[in-house]
Amino acid sequence: MLTYRSPTNEELRGVAQYDNGIWPVRFGVEGDRAADFTYTDDGPDVDWETVTAADSALFVDVTGQSWLAHHLIAADTEIAGGAVVAFPDSAVKVLLREVAVAEAWEAAKRALVHAETAESLVDAAAGAGALHLYHYIADRARDAEAMMSRAYDVAKRASRAAMLECL
Repeated sequence: MLTYRSPTNEELRGVAQYDNGIWPVRFGVEGDRAADFTYTDDGPDVDWETVTAADSALFVDVTGQSWLAHHLIAADTEIAGGAVVAFPDSAVKVLLREVAVAEAWEAAKRALVHAETAESLVDAAAGAGALHLYHYIADRARDAEAMMSRAYDVAKRASRAAMLECL
């Protein structure tokens, strides 16, 4: 079985869950380099949800730091000239920035869902002023989500470039 570690060379505790913290996972079969995972036999029941950011599961290492799935490194990967070591601090900072932007984008997506729900529930009888206000809030939420989507694309490209320099 393939195992993964964080870019700081820490063991992974598992994948973050909304309700009950961290849950251990099992990764793909030998030879599969993707960070695809399944839950361990004692994994969460169907009511639990995995925490995601930018449509990627958030994995947590033993220090409590969150990482996106594409940040994980196969445990036998050699970095920068043969040694299995952590990424340099400069690369780790770029990856952490991507995590932060991804989490902000998720927050913007949730805000947009709430704003659009509120907008759809406003009855025209509430008055033109109230209706205009809900349309305005929903429009700003759409703008924020679109801006965060673009910011995430930039952060992800920077992360990929930083990781490629290290491998």
